[in-house]
Amino acid sequence: ETYDIKKGSAYILGPASFHSYNIKRPLRLFCMNFDGSVIPEKLFFKMATLGAGKQIEIMPERLDDIIKLSELLIKETKRKNGGASVELCTSILAMLLEEADEGLVSPERFDVGMQRALIYLNSHFHESPSLSEVAREAGYHPNYFSEMFTACFGQTFSSRLNDLKTDYAKVLLRSGLSVTETCFRSGFRSMSSFLTVFKEKIGMPPKKYKEINENKAK
Repeated sequence: ETYDIKKGSAYILGPASFHSYNIKRPLRLFCMNFDGSVIPEKLFFKMATLGAGKQIEIMPERLDDIIKLSELLIKETKRKNGGASVELCTSILAMLLEEADEGLVSPERFDVGMQRALIYLNSHFHESPSLSEVAREAGYHPNYFSEMFTACFGQTFSSRLNDLKTDYAKVLLRSGLSVTETCFRSGFRSMSSFLTVFKEKIGMPPKKYKEINENKAK
């Protein structure tokens, strides 16, 4: 999938989002990597619900402020024995996510436990965590967590987990990985479950999906 990069556009990508960019005109880019362990939970939750590939359009009056903070961040990292302050990183992320607020799931909709569960699931889905494991992260009994999860997200835990793994599998297949490699890299424990879930979610076997996208690239 191709997205336009222009002045004022921003993207927040997770560790499972393979990407590249192709610039054909002069353009200044800021590329930042953030350590998830230092990001406040509320911001991390917003990032987790944003969705990969969603473009953030930064308003002109806010763009200058974000650029100035980004330049200051670069200066900090270049100082002798320097580093990037957590406060500065947090400010930049907060301003970006403020621009993306429309359509985001409000963290107030869920309690802290469900926020932690969503963050954990989005970060570890390719390890195929069990319901009990994610429930433990949320601080709930598995049975209660299962009911709460379905009520909050409108789908069961296993369905949500399979959605995340399948979306990642699509990225891996488009990147050139074989069906077998994709199966296990995306978190499926067996080829049979991968083939069944992928066809159910995407409407075609992974081999056909891979072939179609290879032909598109030619």
